[in-house]
Amino acid sequence: MHEIMSGFFNILALLLSAVAEMVAMSWFYGIDNFCEDIKLMINRDIGIFWRYSWKYLSPAVLLIAGFWH
Repeated sequence: MHEIMSGFFNILALLLSAVAEMVAMSWFYGIDNFCEDIKLMINRDIGIFWRYSWKYLSPAVLLIAGFWH
């Protein structure tokens, strides 16, 4: 029983830390700043799909996966 609960809480902690990192990157630092940093590294503009995914879609999917798990 201890192993099951330990595994569950490890996965939940990992998912929540991933959501916190995505929110910090896209909302606090700013998705525009992040995309400008990437543009400086690879010399290409970042498409609207990636901006939308990093700001809305990925955190939502991770939260749903965390609560579903």
